[in-house]
Amino acid sequence: MSEKREDGGPAFPYPDSIASVPIDAQDVRWRPGNLTVRDYACIELKVPDTGKPWLDKIIRVGARRELVGQTLAAVITFWERWKGEYPDHPAREVTKEHWHRRAAVSARHYVDAMEKASETTEEK
Repeated sequence: MSEKREDGGPAFPYPDSIASVPIDAQDVRWRPGNLTVRDYACIELKVPDTGKPWLDKIIRVGARRELVGQTLAAVITFWERWKGEYPDHPAREVTKEHWHRRAAVSARHYVDAMEKASETTEEK
């Protein structure tokens, strides 16, 4: 039997009927939304620990995409500096379209390597 996880309650509750709520109402019955505080925190922190497999998968994909984007920015910055330091190098002749494609592939390879290293570290 699985234990009940503390989810913090609804992240964005709403009243039963918005039209019937007076502006100065103190005692309003709130209906819980589908998103819990835990779900919201996991999404914001990019930690796939909601207990909902479908949401955890989306969080993993989003975190990976963000990491690839950050890595791509670092790769492009490094290559731009390298091209400036070695202006006569034959690699400078690579077309811009081909160069950006290579940078994207390199970024994904770096992220793959980081994820693999992270998995082996977590196993120990």
